[in-house]
Amino acid sequence: EKPTVVNEDFISNNDRNSLTYKCNNVYKLEGPEQVMHHSDGKWSRKPTCIAGCKLDPWFYDWLDLTQDMFIKEGSQTLNCKQKDDQGHHLVANVGCHNGYSATTGCKYNATVRI
Repeated sequence: EKPTVVNEDFISNNDRNSLTYKCNNVYKLEGPEQVMHHSDGKWSRKPTCIAGCKLDPWFYDWLDLTQDMFIKEGSQTLNCKQKDDQGHHLVANVGCHNGYSATTGCKYNATVRI
């Protein structure tokens, strides 16, 4: 029997001995993309689809979000509503780990502006 992966979006069956997996849009594939069927009837280790995070502008009211935003596993830098003296947005780092988000406070963007 072919192994299934929770929250998979796509499986291609290139031949009878291998499967290729892809996760749903807001999930990140962790592990092998391709699973092999061995001669003993067992399949190689299958991947996992790791949940992304939903950022609600009402909950994250200090971030410059106009609508719900989804980020995948990992971290991303986003603009804050607050601006510096030159009118540039402060930024916050938002991290997502298996469906749970955490964020730093707003701080000056370290990007050099000329």
